[in-house]
Amino acid sequence: ALSKEDQGLSLYLADLDMPLSLCGNSLLKGKCYLPKAGIKRAYIEGESFTGEKLIDGQVKESVRTLPLLSTEMIRHIKGEFSGQHGENDSVINIDRQAATDTIRHSFLNHPLYLYSPGVIILDKIFYSGNIIIVSEKGVKVLAGSSLEDILIYAPRIEIEDNFEGSLQAFASDTLLIGEHCKLNYPSVAGLVRTSTSPDKPCLIVGEESKISGVVFAFEENMDIKKQVQIILKEKSEVRGQVYSNGLVDLKGSIFGSLVCNKIMLSTPSAVYENHLLNATIDNSKLSRDFTGINLLGLSKNKEIVKCLN
Repeated sequence: ALSKEDQGLSLYLADLDMPLSLCGNSLLKGKCYLPKAGIKRAYIEGESFTGEKLIDGQVKESVRTLPLLSTEMIRHIKGEFSGQHGENDSVINIDRQAATDTIRHSFLNHPLYLYSPGVIILDKIFYSGNIIIVSEKGVKVLAGSSLEDILIYAPRIEIEDNFEGSLQAFASDTLLIGEHCKLNYPSVAGLVRTSTSPDKPCLIVGEESKISGVVFAFEENMDIKKQVQIILKEKSEVRGQVYSNGLVDLKGSIFGSLVCNKIMLSTPSAVYENHLLNATIDNSKLSRDFTGINLLGLSKNKEIVKCLN
């Protein structure tokens, strides 16, 4: 859960000895932790900063290292990648047994695992409840699928344009969320680097897609040449939390908070470090009832996210 102190957070940018630069119609509203070098106006791609003020909110100094995500959570995700599950859990190899179009599996029961060593394609199915989908290769979620509260683990996950549902998707190589998708609260899109991940694992949220929940990318062993990256494309929207201890390319809006090591803005003509161009980070538009990851470790309380049955 978010503590009272966390709730006003809009931006935590690690202090890597460079300022944050704002360009175009960028908006920062809420509490911001920034490098000692501060914040400034800039002119790139033919656009200078046009806002009334650089920051609408309290400013504090950040430090060089980010608050870490829960080690227990990361360990659990990596365990799911490697096929770990409980002794009493039901495991179905969907390559050997035809998957049913409709599965409702209560959270009062042990998890139902749908597993394949190959690629899983989810098309025109209805899965709801305590169902975990695991692939050693990849999972593709087509727009005709209906998923509610499902967990997905695979090296590569691709969600087709126009999909709508609530899920938690965890990838180790690539996580692609198409255009015009809608992931309803409390969805999670997570990228966790493992020993078998490529040099630059990437999580991409397509244009005009909306996610309500948490988007994160994490790597334990930092390598400046091989960093995880989150890309939020034009008109994309996250209502909740975005965390990356690597890079973030923000071209959309975050109504909540962004915690990241570095902002890396890529345009057709150049790449700019710690620049925001026509981007929004506004914590005031996040519901006070939102419950997410305790990013800064300030909250000792737990809250109900959703009642399941």
